[in-house]
Amino acid sequence: MPLNADLVIDTQTLSVEESVKQVLDLLRGRGAI
Repeated sequence: MPLNADLVIDTQTLSVEESVKQVLDLLRGRGAI
């Protein structure tokens, strides 16, 4: 983790949200949810 992890997260919030959506979609596809 970079020392400025908070800044990285703040600047990539949308990317993180998209990643979460992709993970949830994968889990739904596998019947895990």
